[in-house]
Amino acid sequence: MRERIAWFSDTLEQNNGIATYLQEIMPLMCRDNTCGIDLFAGRVTRDYAFSV
Repeated sequence: MRERIAWFSDTLEQNNGIATYLQEIMPLMCRDNTCGIDLFAGRVTRDYAFSV
């Protein structure tokens, strides 16, 4: 199983934080190495009207 995650933030610290968290938690969730993750991180530099 392969998961895709998109993470957008206005600070590089938050992008680094989510990458570090995933790096530490994924081995615990996928002990048999059957799952993978693609992380797409982006930095938001101006206000956007995202629909949530």
